[in-house]
Amino acid sequence: MHNSRDLGGLPAGDAHILPRRLLRSGMLGPATTKDARVLRDVYDVRLVIDLRTDEEAERWPDPMELLPEARLVRLPVFRAPGGRDAQEAIDKAYGSLDAYLADTLGVDEAARSELRRKFVSA
Repeated sequence: MHNSRDLGGLPAGDAHILPRRLLRSGMLGPATTKDARVLRDVYDVRLVIDLRTDEEAERWPDPMELLPEARLVRLPVFRAPGGRDAQEAIDKAYGSLDAYLADTLGVDEAARSELRRKFVSA
């Protein structure tokens, strides 16, 4: 897939992201069935976080049918034309990004610890 890469090895505080645990991509729309097979079988993708604006996601939807085990979470972080800034909307609705993630992803303190264990080397 165009503009996709494994972020393994990048620094995460005083540790590093583990290989094959965190991927970055421009969008999933152009993914082929072969791409989806790699995402499922090599990377075991279970969560897709879409950071695009609502307009982009509507125009080029993520083909989640290619990743039936994965869950899609929309987290638009860019300002849509004529729209509010994502941080402003999150602050207004939740008070903080941490509260938003806890509500949206179900990430409580124990889960954050588990995510760190799974994604970041000590």
